[in-house]
Amino acid sequence: MNKDGSDNHKIGENKARNLNFDDKYIYYSNDDDNQCLYRIRYDGSENTKMTNAPAYFIFTFKNYDKIYIWSDDIKTNSIRSFSVDKNDFDIQLIDI
Repeated sequence: MNKDGSDNHKIGENKARNLNFDDKYIYYSNDDDNQCLYRIRYDGSENTKMTNAPAYFIFTFKNYDKIYIWSDDIKTNSIRSFSVDKNDFDIQLIDI
């Protein structure tokens, strides 16, 4: 939908949560696929899985090549911060 609430229409079939966006894509956790991170263009095209890991929270920045998520860290059995490259979907733990 537009910022003013007009032109509200469905762009995908997946159940989504934890939405965020940049100038090209909407990023979301796909409830139909274990909350894995996906992205989709505003017109509904290019609905693409980005990670096999769940994305419990998604942070985007318009001018950066990465997005940031909270996800499961199997080594520590806790939720940690990760970066995901927008081009090749490489996921890296942010060690802070």
